[in-house]
Amino acid sequence: MKRSIFVGIVLLAQFAVSHAAEDIFLRVVQPADFEAAGLSTLNPQQLARLSQLVESYKSGALVAAQRVTADALIAKQSAEAQVLISEAKAAEATIEVAKLKQEKVGFIASAKNKLMPGSKVEIATIDSTISGEFRGWQGRQIFTLANGQRWQVATGGDYYSKLVLNPKVQIIPASVAGYWLRFPDLDTQVRVNLVGEK
Repeated sequence: MKRSIFVGIVLLAQFAVSHAAEDIFLRVVQPADFEAAGLSTLNPQQLARLSQLVESYKSGALVAAQRVTADALIAKQSAEAQVLISEAKAAEATIEVAKLKQEKVGFIASAKNKLMPGSKVEIATIDSTISGEFRGWQGRQIFTLANGQRWQVATGGDYYSKLVLNPKVQIIPASVAGYWLRFPDLDTQVRVNLVGEK
């Protein structure tokens, strides 16, 4: 019984405080300002909520809530930036792994050729360039690629082309045996053999 009375008094006090806050706010606003702000269209519940917001603002609760929201936004932006950095690092790592694999293939092929001359060397497709001017080839010419590998024309014969600076090349395994040195921009290719690296 005493507890019911106590709860009733607390509820009555809260009701009185909220109405007092509402009354204070509503008494402070001049009737012309009240009308100009469109507050006359609000129902009693909306007016009570507006009064609570004004009191919360005055007590600093609204400012604290806005600070918490701003901190959460900063934390979210920081997390998104970290995700972008991680994705960029992963992309760099993927490129580096591919580069290392290509270099490893070249190194293994060179070592195998040196240890067992005349052995079949397996090489994946290699993309590189020939440094300087290119006008074709003559006989069993040797090409030195930008990656340091040296490839010799296997079939002999001559080929002449327009002047190309630093042409792109690809080393492609042939379907039967050997390799093709392909010039994608010139739409031509020639059979070659690996003769070593610089």
